[in-house]
Amino acid sequence: MTGLVCDIQRFSVQDGPGIRTTVFLQGCTLSCAWCHNPETIPARPVTMRLKPRGGQPDEKPSSVPMDAAEVMATVLEDRPFYARGGGGLTVSGGEPLVQADFTLALLRLAADAGIHTALDTAGHVPWASMERVLPFAGLFLYDYKVTGDAKAWIGASTAQSLSNLRRLHDSGANIILRCPIIPGVNDNAEHLRGIASVLGDCPGIRSVELLAYHRLGEGKYHSIGREYTLGGVQPWDEARRAAFLESARAHITHPLKWG
Repeated sequence: MTGLVCDIQRFSVQDGPGIRTTVFLQGCTLSCAWCHNPETIPARPVTMRLKPRGGQPDEKPSSVPMDAAEVMATVLEDRPFYARGGGGLTVSGGEPLVQADFTLALLRLAADAGIHTALDTAGHVPWASMERVLPFAGLFLYDYKVTGDAKAWIGASTAQSLSNLRRLHDSGANIILRCPIIPGVNDNAEHLRGIASVLGDCPGIRSVELLAYHRLGEGKYHSIGREYTLGGVQPWDEARRAAFLESARAHITHPLKWG
């Protein structure tokens, strides 16, 4: 089974519990204005033009074909680190369920090897794709991005994502809700009430992680010839993050932290 792999990030501590190996796949069904991996959005590889070295611009494709067994060979190299804190494999993107067959192959191989698996998804996919991976994903890192009119910010309604989340929850899946907080977009009481409403519908969700806005992916937009439309938005300092976390706790009773 072959898929388009953008990156394999080793020793990650932000994509699920413990030390993890995160595999980023090509393709996404959304187009979030703040996406820090914009090169993963198209269904096929795009050319990334990097900063010139030695007077000549460097170019590379955003992803390359890899066999699932080849990816797993890298994952297995990191196996000694997974025992510390329950680490393992995380499949991310993009939206990994755009490549549902390949994602299923990776999760199945890892599960068969006794390695903990996590899937980072926004859920804007057919339920059938999610249902197929359900038996092999030990944890779903499920993104809830915007409350209200989401199309201007993520390119689609949240209806399908929320429907799939409820079905996933009712299937008994282990879920962490992850909520990017973007200054001027969703850093408000309406969105916090929206998160609380989601948790009311899905009380078995394990916890909530707020994801702080950053601009680390801004250079990627230039490398693929796209405009970064949030260029005027500045990340929060630690004091502003702490204050927002306290206001969030007034709405959210689930375990809550900055992820």
